Amino acid sequence: MIPYAIIGFLCWIIRTILDFDVATWVTTILMPILSGADNIGMFTLSQALTAILWAVGLHGDNIVGAVTGTFLPAWDLQNVEFLVSGGAISAAPHVWTQGLSRLSMWTCSAWPLLILMMKDSKKLPQFKALAAVAFPPAIFSIVEPIIFGLPIMLNPYLIIPFVVSHTLSAFLTYAATAAGFVGKLCVSLPWATPAPLLGFAGGGGSIGGLVWPFLMCAMGLVIFWPFWNAYVEDELKKAEAAEADAA
Repeated sequence: MIPYAIIGFLCWIIRTILDFDVATWVTTILMPILSGADNIGMFTLSQALTAILWAVGLHGDNIVGAVTGTFLPAWDLQNVEFLVSGGAISAAPHVWTQGLSRLSMWTCSAWPLLILMMKDSKKLPQFKALAAVAFPPAIFSIVEPIIFGLPIMLNPYLIIPFVVSHTLSAFLTYAATAAGFVGKLCVSLPWATPAPLLGFAGGGGSIGGLVWPFLMCAMGLVIFWPFWNAYVEDELKKAEAAEADAA
């Protein structure tokens, strides 16, 4: 509490007493660089880094978001203003918005893992309990029960498909949005909005945005399948060894 109070007091002095807006200052400096960041390469890189950070137990969204948060809100606003002015969603200035990652990020990993846990719940009953607990929050992109409960974090079997699925889905999602299959997100919705609803309503009634999360789920299921089966076999061997030791 003491360090927090000191930092808060210093920030209050800088912003209120000295009337210096640090956020605007940083944005002004970075904008010449970040203005060209709305491209498939930068979006894919950001999602890959997010997945890598999650895989080692760090909150990838918050860490990467500290950087992307300097420009994504402005891009969201520009898309909204363009739509309000009468422009067509397909012609909106930005593909990369704050909600774009939600169409693919967890639909390609958390959703497939829920399906796989239910598939093998008879072999390993703990999966059924975890899936039951993790399913409701996962609908709203709250995935910590899966990240830390399964876990994905530091799991040698699941880290590779986790990072690969996030990276590939990011690339495909940006490409599909830029091509017009998924509507550009021009309506600001809460971050926890379920992905299909976000894609449909945020994209102005985009049918492509509605079905895209399910396509990413199917892709993630294919990527995770062999790694998951190897993981289950290892867990079964551990369970058998534990039973033998107990006997």
